[in-house]
Amino acid sequence: MSDAHYHNLLQHQGFTRIGELNYRLQLSIWWNAQNSIQILLMKLGPSVLLKGERSYYLQSSADRETWARDIGPLHDYLETHFPEIRIAFAHFRDVPASLAQREAERELIAEAPTRPLPTLETIQHLQQQLNAAQRDADAMARLLSLSRRPGDLLSGYVQQQSRGTQPQIITREQDLQREKRRYELLKHLQREYQRKGSAAIFTFSISSNLQMVDRHERFGDALASVTKELKDYDRFQIKQKLQGARLKIQVTPARQPVITWIEQWLGGALSPEQLGRLRLPDGCPNDFISASGEHVILTPDEPIMVDGVTRQPPKHVAAHTLRSMLNRLDEAESGSQSDKPDQATPECMPLLIGKRVDRNGLVQGPAIFPLKSAGHTIVSGTTGSGKSFLARVLLEEASRHKSLKILIIDPRNQFSGLLVPEDRPAILARYEQFALRPQDARGFEFQYIAPASGITPGLPANLASLSRGRTIVSFKSVDEAQRCSLSADILTAAFDTFAVGESEHPRLLIAIDEAHLLTRRRVGKSAAGAAAQAEQAMDRIAREGRKYGIMLLLITQTFKSFSQELASLRQLTATKVFLRNSDLELEYAADIIPDSRELVHLPTATAIIHNAIWGTQRFCIRPPLSKVCELSDEQVRRILNADSHAASISPEARSLLVIIKHHAAQSASPLNITQLAEKANLTSRRKLQGLIAELEQAYEIRTHHLPDRGNPRVVELLG
Repeated sequence: MSDAHYHNLLQHQGFTRIGELNYRLQLSIWWNAQNSIQILLMKLGPSVLLKGERSYYLQSSADRETWARDIGPLHDYLETHFPEIRIAFAHFRDVPASLAQREAERELIAEAPTRPLPTLETIQHLQQQLNAAQRDADAMARLLSLSRRPGDLLSGYVQQQSRGTQPQIITREQDLQREKRRYELLKHLQREYQRKGSAAIFTFSISSNLQMVDRHERFGDALASVTKELKDYDRFQIKQKLQGARLKIQVTPARQPVITWIEQWLGGALSPEQLGRLRLPDGCPNDFISASGEHVILTPDEPIMVDGVTRQPPKHVAAHTLRSMLNRLDEAESGSQSDKPDQATPECMPLLIGKRVDRNGLVQGPAIFPLKSAGHTIVSGTTGSGKSFLARVLLEEASRHKSLKILIIDPRNQFSGLLVPEDRPAILARYEQFALRPQDARGFEFQYIAPASGITPGLPANLASLSRGRTIVSFKSVDEAQRCSLSADILTAAFDTFAVGESEHPRLLIAIDEAHLLTRRRVGKSAAGAAAQAEQAMDRIAREGRKYGIMLLLITQTFKSFSQELASLRQLTATKVFLRNSDLELEYAADIIPDSRELVHLPTATAIIHNAIWGTQRFCIRPPLSKVCELSDEQVRRILNADSHAASISPEARSLLVIIKHHAAQSASPLNITQLAEKANLTSRRKLQGLIAELEQAYEIRTHHLPDRGNPRVVELLG
């Protein structure tokens, strides 16, 4: 089969030869502009090798958010979904005026999508209209001054026309001043971006399998196979998953193969300044420069200021990209990062949540959740998978960090049990597996507010106060619209409270239980508007909260609750925790963990956690110290009424009370003082008597003597 035959088949399929190599090897490169596919054809004796590739570049998302946040998830995705990829990244500090102007124009368009951009021509046209209106007014004034009979018909007509001209002049002046201000803002932003910005380009190429074609076989079949493989990759792995509802990372096929070759094979992209000075040879299309400019994204290295106010915060894309790459290198080679779950240091605000296990359930070590490097977190799992236990354990551990404020939004009142210690025998029996004792069970000090219960006061007038301590807000018995509206107001107030200064450490943890109940997909039509406000508030915190030290913990049944319009919210959660699940959840998990089918068979209270920095870990959740259940109104009332005297109970007395409750739950026989001393490991009778007296004064227990031999003194719970 001659070379001409191969070339004819390629040309018939819409390919154009764009390059060749004839030194020792015969290699030609072909380009299909319609499908943006490149084919490499190499002759080896009687056979030819055929390989295709398709290149993409990373864009800003539609809402103008910088793509810095997309780098880590994109690296994860590319490594797990394509057998062969090439990645190129370039960063430039020189920003030409054209690129800075484009970014400034995008910012103005985002503010007023329906208004045209201000130009000198527009200002000149408005100035001409104003001048014409003023000349007409002056002419009428002169005409009116010539009239000797002010009350005649002509004078009345001129006065009427003059009065109608004045509002037009005022309107023209306002329009002119508005456009001048917008034009000045455009030029100011252009100078700011040119002085403080930097340009970056991120491209990657995916390849087909290598096809070897013998001269006696059909070359057209191999070419069709390569083309179909790349088209399928583009449809299913790029458009549906990468750009679709799952990840929402914006990439676009590269339309100019010359630019791709420069970026990937010539040591990096040409800088924007170099492209601006480039003299193209005759015959080169004029859109070459504009196409290369589409690959470039401008981000500020310093705050973009307007009238002393930060309009755009700095985004260090190069550092973010390098960090994402080095984190993978450290994880793969040394595994010694201080913020990995098994090696977290105190600076990472570690939360001890259970034990790391392998697929066979063998313990590998403690499971430590580094709160500082976790970022926003989402927990998903079906009912009965252990989702509530994990959320409770995370919050109990977070409570150990005294500087951290905690706000819990609880639609179903499940977190009311956080106020009381666990006392159920079946759960206390699991304590020993995690080196816990029954007396370790305890309640946690949180302000509890349930606006519709009638037990607690309503929400405070200043909603910001809810985020300045540790608060549970229960929306039990609150209708959908009010629940979503109040949640939106609370989240907005919390964000505004902490968005006054950036922080490298978490300062506020916001946990939202059953977070899907605050979305439009899970409420009726009458509550859709309020749910949209709640979605907006959550999305704002997810996008901007971390730099202010605000972290989200979303607890939901499935990731599909955050698809379509809310996909960015799911994407912005850096840590994803999967418990037992099935169906569509497996498709979402397939983009994140190696084998999503594991979720179907996960035992209760066993989870798989993924973070781009840590990788993937499997762990068993320790049993909570507080009670994971919804307390009755009467129980809540008793707890709140007892706060005044319960606050005076010492920690040692609380531990003793847990032992007493544990015995009462397991045995019908009374607990005498001697047995209590043995269970509590107390050798000092005086200290034991003091703790018992403390509990009696708090109306938690009472003691009395039995009529048995020796009149043993026993302890009995009150209530």
